[in-house]
Amino acid sequence: MLEELFIDSKMAKLIEWLMINDQVEWTQSELCRELDIYAKKMRKFIKVLLKHDLIHETRRIANSRMYRVNTKSEMFPFLKNFVLEIRLHVGEW
Repeated sequence: MLEELFIDSKMAKLIEWLMINDQVEWTQSELCRELDIYAKKMRKFIKVLLKHDLIHETRRIANSRMYRVNTKSEMFPFLKNFVLEIRLHVGEW
């Protein structure tokens, strides 16, 4: 499972962003722009995150799907703490 979640540096960047912005609702295209990730790759990442219940679809606006971090996921507190600890130790606060 970890191998799938941390498939490459862009996925790690996405997970970090999601853990820091866990109350933000977003679309795939917004994340692509924010994190400079191609749409095809982002679709793949979103499928993985949905599969592991780390995000959930909140609503649809026209053809866009809105997503949010699933803070009720069993993995959420562990990933959140992991990201916060790493950022603290590398001085990104």
